[in-house]
Amino acid sequence: MLQMSGIAHVATLAPDPAFSSADLLGLRRSLAVHAAGGLVVLLVTTTLSVLKPRGLTRYGWWKLQRQ
Repeated sequence: MLQMSGIAHVATLAPDPAFSSADLLGLRRSLAVHAAGGLVVLLVTTTLSVLKPRGLTRYGWWKLQRQ
């Protein structure tokens, strides 16, 4: 959502014939870095949810014994 202002700016400049893609190098880098960061976050959370320990944790075992 933070990148929407930059994308809207590009959309307004796109019809201009003097517009060059070299003018957008910073915006392209920013979009790529943010997309890669989001992908890393999703991969980490997916990996942690798949590779969770089997069985009860210490807290679960303690709670089971307490009942």
